[in-house]
Amino acid sequence: MIEARGDGRVEEAVTARLHHDWSVVPGTERTVPVDALCVTHGFSPQLELPVAAGCRLRGGAFTDVDDDQRTSVPGVYAAGEITGIAGAPAARTEGLLAGWAAGGGDPGDRAAAALRRRRDRARAFAGRLAAAHPVGAAWPGWLRPDTIVCRCEETDYGTLLHAADGAAAAPRAPSGSVPARPRPLPGPRLRPHGRRTAPRPGGRRRSPPPARRPAHPARRAREPSS
Repeated sequence: MIEARGDGRVEEAVTARLHHDWSVVPGTERTVPVDALCVTHGFSPQLELPVAAGCRLRGGAFTDVDDDQRTSVPGVYAAGEITGIAGAPAARTEGLLAGWAAGGGDPGDRAAAALRRRRDRARAFAGRLAAAHPVGAAWPGWLRPDTIVCRCEETDYGTLLHAADGAAAAPRAPSGSVPARPRPLPGPRLRPHGRRTAPRPGGRRRSPPPARRPAHPARRAREPSS
């Protein structure tokens, strides 16, 4: 699914075959009338709490932790999907390990070592899964300047590009004031917006389909799905 169209609500979906890099195979586009559309591709965590606490992020997508789930902020531990998407068993194991460390448990204890091994096995599986189903690098080619990326604020892709162009020249907040802190956009959601894509002529205004939270792009309006 490369495009959702509609006026105030989704009315059409455009599907297409994709190359390995998620670029569209020319001539395979197909427009289908729809009443609703459900699209998802992977997950991304909400990072408001670790960001507010000042925790270092890993790749801009997850909270960075050490082998015992400690963050970069002393006394703050993190577990679950904010440290990496590895499924419920891994999240439970990370929680046990974080609780053990936060409670002053001996890091060399056999029980802690067993928890680390169990967590690492789950993380390794998640890594293989992510490697087998990556988001193709060419999906930003689906975007046009009028592609809606935020329905709540009615913000389109062209507006984001314009804001990115002016970011370097934006004035700093006055001394003593508290600048607004935007919600961080993990990984693939943010990176492509720094790249330019050639606008495609014609067509109706795009409206992204509803996406389950947390989610990777649906058309990066949330993230694409083939």
